[in-house]
Amino acid sequence: MRNKALIALTIVVLLAVGAFIGFKTIWGNDAPEEASLSTSEPVATGDIEFAGTWTVDNTSGEFDRQNEVYTRSFAGYRINEELANIGANTAVGRTDRVSGTMTIADTSISAVEIQVDMTTLESDQERRDGAIQRRGLETERFPTATFKLTEPIAIGKEPDAGEKITADATGDFTLHGVTKRITVPIEARWTGDKIQVATKFDVSLPAYNIEAPTIPGRVLSVEDEGKVELELNFVKSG
Repeated sequence: MRNKALIALTIVVLLAVGAFIGFKTIWGNDAPEEASLSTSEPVATGDIEFAGTWTVDNTSGEFDRQNEVYTRSFAGYRINEELANIGANTAVGRTDRVSGTMTIADTSISAVEIQVDMTTLESDQERRDGAIQRRGLETERFPTATFKLTEPIAIGKEPDAGEKITADATGDFTLHGVTKRITVPIEARWTGDKIQVATKFDVSLPAYNIEAPTIPGRVLSVEDEGKVELELNFVKSG
């Protein structure tokens, strides 16, 4: 009897572990790393001037959601949620449908305008993506998020190719039909033939009239504060 009980207990434990792993695979995948400048980037040689107009390159590089490879320009969100039977999980959605320009005059960034097609955001779950189309971000109603610089960013001097710089960018950020003046930290690097920019900043959902979506029996709750993330590659256009 004792052996039978042990066998039965073992089967129950294995089934429970299998169910946990299956649920975790479906609903609780590990989140990709936060947006940042690439750790290594070759410095190009040539005579491209730092000053001028630069355009977001959203075609070069890879954007592979399944394998978590993001070397192409992207924008997205990151937010913590509570899953049934799993607990805390970080949801991340991204899109490479980003466009925009940056203008540099002398050693100052004088203008930046960025647009994001919110309808193309992808996470690791289609149900989550479907939910934010109709609830939460309501991307069917508010398909575009934008940022427009309102104060020049003084760099101080023309950076050396490969040099990393940090600064704060102040501008009007529009999300879910609400526009607010914000200041966000940025990291940037001029590689000689392109400018890389990375930023991540906190966003309060209630401040943008966003009601965090839940899915009965699966997503129990979503935090009221998340992050917006961008990694952008700019190429010279004028």
